Amino acid sequence: MTILPRINGTPGFGFAEAITRNDGSVQRVGVLELRRSDSAQLPPTIADGDLLTYSGPVWADGVWIEETFAVIATPVPPRRDGCLKLSIAEYDAESMAAPTSESGAAA
Repeated sequence: MTILPRINGTPGFGFAEAITRNDGSVQRVGVLELRRSDSAQLPPTIADGDLLTYSGPVWADGVWIEETFAVIATPVPPRRDGCLKLSIAEYDAESMAAPTSESGAAA
């Protein structure tokens, strides 16, 4: 059975992955591509940090599972093929903010 990812009910292509951070906590992150025509259903203020809901496949502990959780989505620069690409990160409800990358400053 194939599990198709959705963000706020809008179908896309991609998946999320559970990663273990340096402090031992687990965060789910991923990339999702949507057709531009489908993405029109999403809030126009994605870049402003609106909470969205991801539902779909998550790679965790060597197996695929289906999960639903709140995410912050960040648009990735536009592509020529008419798709909207989003980087998604699980919303960290404890700190009331989206978790940030611990990889350091961008080059």
